[in-house]
Amino acid sequence: MSDIDAQSFSNSQFFTYRKTRIPEDTMRELLDIIDPDSLDLKDAQVSSAYQPEPDNLEKYHSDKRQCKVATIKNKNIGNFVYQQFNECNIATKVWQYDLNFHEYVQYLRYTGGGNHFDWHDDMMLSQEPPRTRKLSMTIMLSHPNEYEGGEFEFGSMIEGKPNVKEVSLDYGDILIFPSIMQHRVKPVTSGVRNVLVSWAWGPLFR
Repeated sequence: MSDIDAQSFSNSQFFTYRKTRIPEDTMRELLDIIDPDSLDLKDAQVSSAYQPEPDNLEKYHSDKRQCKVATIKNKNIGNFVYQQFNECNIATKVWQYDLNFHEYVQYLRYTGGGNHFDWHDDMMLSQEPPRTRKLSMTIMLSHPNEYEGGEFEFGSMIEGKPNVKEVSLDYGDILIFPSIMQHRVKPVTSGVRNVLVSWAWGPLFR
């Protein structure tokens, strides 16, 4: 992944993100492999971290997250995504995280009429082996004229006051950020917003 157009923000290890652009020919190759029209899209769920009661299932449906999702288990896609995580982790010198695993890539489809994902972080822990999500990724598959709404935003506190920063994502943009960062996708009001997402894991922070 080229460093051209790379942007990093803030000086904090956990509140820095990086956006670059995937070349158009590579995007075409990715979409040919994925074949979006053939995907078995299902209603998205949220993880147990947001369960209202501890005895609920590990994942459950919630108004917090409304979109369709399909898991991409293609090895070439997985290798490409993990390469992006590793290259960005090295290039963004404030991270240098120990990464050793990434989840299957997910294809997400947000449709007009209010599909969204409310404020959340992506943190998750595994006991066996002990490890945690460290980096999150979004790859934009839609052009800006194909949907309205659906803005991607980060949330943080600055001097005790809430701060919201919108990150503009165009077709082919790849956004990587620490999984601890609060973020959301605002409601899509019309059209269709398609993205790929994944998460890189590593040993527990010490």
